[in-house]
Amino acid sequence: MKRFKKTGWLWAGLALILMAGTYLRLVNLVDSAYNAIEIPTVFNAHTNYVGEESLSQPAGNLQDFIFSKVIQYSYTVFGENELAARSVNIVIGGMLVIMMFFIGWRFFHKGNAGIIAAFITAFHPMLIDFSRIATIHNSRFFLLTFLVYAFYEGIEGTRDKHPGLLAQKAKLRKFYVFWNLDLFWLAVAVITFWSTRLVFPRIDTLLFGLSAYCIVLFLMQFVYTIPKAGLKWKYGVLLIVLLVSIAFLKWNVSPIYGADVLKNAFTPGEMVDTIFLHPSNWTLTAFALIGGVYTIINMQKPGFYILTIFISSLILAHFQARIDDYFFIFPLYLALATYGVFEFAYYIRRQLDVQLITVNIERRLHITPQRLVMGFFLAIVILTSPWFRSALDWNQKNTLLYGHVPMIEWKQIGEYLRQNQTADEPVVTPNPLLTRYYGLNGKYYQIDVDALSNESIGDSLHVHDALHISTIDEFKQVVAEYEIGWLVLEESLRSEILILQFINASGASHQLEKKFETPRKTAQVYSWRRI
Repeated sequence: MKRFKKTGWLWAGLALILMAGTYLRLVNLVDSAYNAIEIPTVFNAHTNYVGEESLSQPAGNLQDFIFSKVIQYSYTVFGENELAARSVNIVIGGMLVIMMFFIGWRFFHKGNAGIIAAFITAFHPMLIDFSRIATIHNSRFFLLTFLVYAFYEGIEGTRDKHPGLLAQKAKLRKFYVFWNLDLFWLAVAVITFWSTRLVFPRIDTLLFGLSAYCIVLFLMQFVYTIPKAGLKWKYGVLLIVLLVSIAFLKWNVSPIYGADVLKNAFTPGEMVDTIFLHPSNWTLTAFALIGGVYTIINMQKPGFYILTIFISSLILAHFQARIDDYFFIFPLYLALATYGVFEFAYYIRRQLDVQLITVNIERRLHITPQRLVMGFFLAIVILTSPWFRSALDWNQKNTLLYGHVPMIEWKQIGEYLRQNQTADEPVVTPNPLLTRYYGLNGKYYQIDVDALSNESIGDSLHVHDALHISTIDEFKQVVAEYEIGWLVLEESLRSEILILQFINASGASHQLEKKFETPRKTAQVYSWRRI
C-alpha cells in the first residue's frame, strides 16, 4: 500500500508536469514561425480539412501522411486555429516528457529522479525546441533515445532477474563472463554507434542494430521470466513497441530531416555553444558535469552507459559536422544533469544535521534537505527559462520587433491575392514560400525586411522561384519597373521602417494604399500604383 501510494504521487506529479508543459507549448509555439519542412504538412492538412484541391506537393512518406492526418482531425475537433495546426508538436513534446521521466526513474532507481528529468524537459527552453525541431518531422531521434533506454533495460533486466540463465546453457556458458562485464556491453554500444554512423550516414542503421540487441534480450526475458503477470506484460509491451518502431522506420524511407534545413539556422560550432554555453543552460551544464564526475566516482552503471555514448556521439558529431547528431546528444545531456542534481542533493543532505530538521519540518511537511535542494534547482530552471517568463506575460504586444503571421492568416492573404492579383502584377513579401503553396500569379519577390531596416545585406532562405531583395535600391528598381504591384508585410517595427523608406524613395511618383489586413492584425497587404 505504501509503495502504491508513493507511485501514485509520482504519476500525479508527472500529470501536472505534462499539463504545464502542454501549456508552455500552446503559448509559445503559436508565437514561433513554421520551418520549411512543417509548412507542406500543415498546409495539406488544412486543405484536406476544407475540401480544397491541394496546390502543394503531397506528403512524400508515411510519417508526413500520419502527421498530416493528425492535424486534419485536430482541425475537426478544435476548429480552424493554431492549436490544431500545432497538435503534432504538442503530442510529441508530451511523449518526450514521459520518456525522460522513465529514463530518470529506471536509470537511477528513484522516482524523484524521474520527476526531475520530466520537469526539466517540460520547462527548459532547449528541450521545448528539441521536441519541436528534432522530432516534428523526424521521429528517429525520439526512437533512438528510447532505444538507448531499452538497450540498458534489456541488459540489466536480464542480468538482474536471470543471473544463472546463461550459465545453465552449455553452449552459452563461455559467454557468461562477458555478460557480466559492463565494459563489454559499453564496447558493444559504442562500436555499434561508431561503425554504423561512420560507414552508413543514415541513422536508421543504428536504430536497427540496437533494436536487434533489444529484441533478443526482451525475448529471453519474456520466455525465461518467472511467471509474473507484471513482468510478462512489461517485456511484451516493450517488444511490441520495438517491432512497431522497426516497421515504421522500414516503411518511412524519406531522407533524414535536420542537416540541410538546420544549416540555415545553425552551424555545428554554434550548436555546441547553444547547448553547453547558452546562459539558460549554465545551470544544466554545471549539473551535467557533476553527474559525469559522480558517475565515475560511484561506478554508476546507467551513468556509464549515458556518459560513454554521450562522449562518443559528441566526438563523432564534431568530426562529421552533422548538426542533426547534436539534437540526439541533448537528451543524454539532460540525463547526466538529472543524475548530477540527484547526487548533489544527496551530498547536501549528508552534510547537514538531518536530525534537527526531521523533528520540526520533515515529519510535518515531509520536506527533507534533499527535496529542498532539488526544489531550488527546479526554481532556477523556471527563472532562467525565457519560455516560462513569456508565458506569464499577459501584456498585449502591440509592436513586435520581429513580426509573425500564423499559418491560417497566411492562407487568408493568399486567397485575397489570388482573387485580386493579375498576372502582370508582382508580389513583394518576406514569406519565401507564399507562391509555392497558394498558386499566385505574376512574379514573386522575396524581400529581406531585416536587411533593409539595418541598411545591410543579410542572409535569408532562397527559393528557386523567388527574386531576392536585400537593399533599398533593389526595392526601388522593382517599384519603378511595374505600374501596379502588391506588398505583403508582417506587423513589426521593421515593416514600418520599410514603409517609410518606400514613401521617401518613391516620393510623389507612386501611391501606397492598404488593401487588406488579417483579423488578428499580424500582417497587411498594400498595393502600390504609379501616379
